[in-house]
Amino acid sequence: MGPPQAGSLTSEPSDDFISITPKLVPEGKVSPHLTTKLQPGTIVRLGGVEGDFVLPAPRPDKLLFISAGSGITPIMSMLRALEQEGGMEDVVLVHSARHRDDVIFRDWIEEVDGRSEGFRVHLQLTDEMGRMCPDDLEQICPDWREREAFHSGPGDMLDAMEDYWEKEGDPDKLHMERFQPKTGFHEEGEGGEIKFLKSDTTTQADGGTPILVAGEKAGLDLASHGSTGPSGSGPEQQGEGVRFSMPSDGKGAGEDA
Repeated sequence: MGPPQAGSLTSEPSDDFISITPKLVPEGKVSPHLTTKLQPGTIVRLGGVEGDFVLPAPRPDKLLFISAGSGITPIMSMLRALEQEGGMEDVVLVHSARHRDDVIFRDWIEEVDGRSEGFRVHLQLTDEMGRMCPDDLEQICPDWREREAFHSGPGDMLDAMEDYWEKEGDPDKLHMERFQPKTGFHEEGEGGEIKFLKSDTTTQADGGTPILVAGEKAGLDLASHGSTGPSGSGPEQQGEGVRFSMPSDGKGAGEDA
């Protein structure tokens, strides 16, 4: 059993079920199974909900959502929640895709756009219109500085938007969901010895190996215990219980998690 995979909820919060919308990556290990082989009745083990890319309470008066490709998936649950609450009073969605047929959830977006006066949609179809640049917002959404903004998409787009908000807007109004960590944002740990307390198992891992992966390579079944950070950076959450050592001024430091 491989490491757990993260996914964005796309269902309405009040639904009796939850949904995710995985993008098929033919060369991947997980998405081909989910999209072509998973059958009704399959038991799927779920971990805890993580992250802070959520709508604040109370809801902001003016909202701006910017996404590209499958980056719209974490935004969909927010939009559905707002529509269900009657909160589509002043909401702008800017979404980028190559072709119109590539727009995920297009039918829902167009339906809600047609019946909600306060919901405005701009589709940036890159084959026809080219890629959107941050300063295009001046025409697409002139009052973007006044809005609480939520961005999700490719890293280069998020980097450009983040820089633009830093220079031209209020960074405190910007919220982003990254599918991949920002390059250079975190320093890689040096790694070291990891001890899994309940099983009394000890293993070694370098700074680029997640603790969960290191444990599974040591023969442990940790898939139900949540995700972990890279070795040397500490676990994000652990059900097994972990003691890890990492170099500090040339000496090892033990720590319980």
